[in-house]
Amino acid sequence: MLSQSLYKLSIVNKLIKTDKVNYTQNLVGNFRDNRKAFYGYVRSKQMCKTKVFQLRRKSDNTLTQTGAEAAEELSEFFKSVFVMESSEPVPEFSVESDINTEMIDNIEIQPAEVYKKTR
Repeated sequence: MLSQSLYKLSIVNKLIKTDKVNYTQNLVGNFRDNRKAFYGYVRSKQMCKTKVFQLRRKSDNTLTQTGAEAAEELSEFFKSVFVMESSEPVPEFSVESDINTEMIDNIEIQPAEVYKKTR
């Protein structure tokens, strides 16, 4: 009795897997014509679905009410964290005289050797 129910369960699982594969292949075939379906499929496969809820404003300690206000508050935060790059040219690097400055110009990279090292 138990083996028969396990057999039925394995058949059902196979049918489900086959149906999922067929569904996915059908979707992939339609992605060129239907971009909305593509992005919907990608969104459905995301592992982490997060939403930004109310944020406390740094200026007056009140909470944001809309998504636009939350976005503005996040924008202000990130502006304060990231540093503005200088428009000055990057300084030149000078090599000390006691450092060996020989150029390496005969490097050979063999795909088979790389494959062996990275396996």
